[in-house]
Amino acid sequence: MLKVPARAIAVLLALASTWAPSAVAQLPDPQSRFNQAVELAKAGEYDKAVGLCQDVLERLPGPERPRVHKLLGYAYKKLEMLPEAWHHLTIYIKASTEEDAAAAGWLQEVETSLERTHVKIRISCQPGNLLLSIPGSKAEAPPLPPVRISGASLVWWFRPGQVRVQAEAPEYQPRTVEIDVREQGDQGFREIRLSAVQSHRIEPAEPDGGIAGPAVAKPASRKKPLRALEWTLAGSGLALGVTGAIFHGLGHAKNEDLHSKYSDGAAYPDAAAARSLYKDARRKQVAPKELAAWSLYGIGGAALVAGVVTWVVRKPGRQEKATAFSVTPLALPGGSGALMTIGF
Repeated sequence: MLKVPARAIAVLLALASTWAPSAVAQLPDPQSRFNQAVELAKAGEYDKAVGLCQDVLERLPGPERPRVHKLLGYAYKKLEMLPEAWHHLTIYIKASTEEDAAAAGWLQEVETSLERTHVKIRISCQPGNLLLSIPGSKAEAPPLPPVRISGASLVWWFRPGQVRVQAEAPEYQPRTVEIDVREQGDQGFREIRLSAVQSHRIEPAEPDGGIAGPAVAKPASRKKPLRALEWTLAGSGLALGVTGAIFHGLGHAKNEDLHSKYSDGAAYPDAAAARSLYKDARRKQVAPKELAAWSLYGIGGAALVAGVVTWVVRKPGRQEKATAFSVTPLALPGGSGALMTIGF
């Protein structure tokens, strides 16, 4: 065995004690790295500034993060990565307590450019607060960090075509979703649902009452439901009503956009022509959504009433077989449709 003299050990410990604090002091803190990112952006090195901002964004205190989003939005704008720029500038402006005319101008420029080449999509997520891995808008750029959903939905701009998105959340099975973005007639709404990972752990007992051996995962047993038919009808009616409300909301939002657009006197000085253009655009883009919403309201209401009436007049047996109910695709105005599956 190698013996080290006591004096040598003492010298090594002394050197370590003098070096360690200085080395720790030289490690840059998040604020210093953000300041470095600002200087890099001023020097035109936007890709390096983006990398530093992504590194410190989650490490800075909450009140400091809007400034990072602003710098990310500006740098992505300079890199011509417009969906990313729109995302971060929108977060900054919503979080900012003071009006920032410069950032608002950047956002307006970015959104105007995106409207020519991209489609705005709202992604509804279940569960909320999951992570979405979205491909970057430039193939040669470094991969984007996963976007954490704040709430239950995310708005993003996509080019028309097939887009693959990876969704993940703790205690849920990850899922890869293909989003088909249409250049014309896209409703602008998608939904991603993750399935929860469920299992019961059973610990085998020893004869003396102790616990031993590996845990065994056993699927949860399903009890045979009662009132399956009634719950199926009521659930399908409510689901169709919710879908109708989504279409109604989309139609309302589009109508507000059109009204704001054609009421702009500077862009459309001829009021009569502007009203005519508004009516034509509303007939093509808003009326189909409203008709779809009222159709779904009617069908959903009929299913809900049928469930209530069946509950009142029918006497179920003590045991019923587990039932799976499905609604085949329902054609709606504008080429859209509804598909529902409810399992028991």
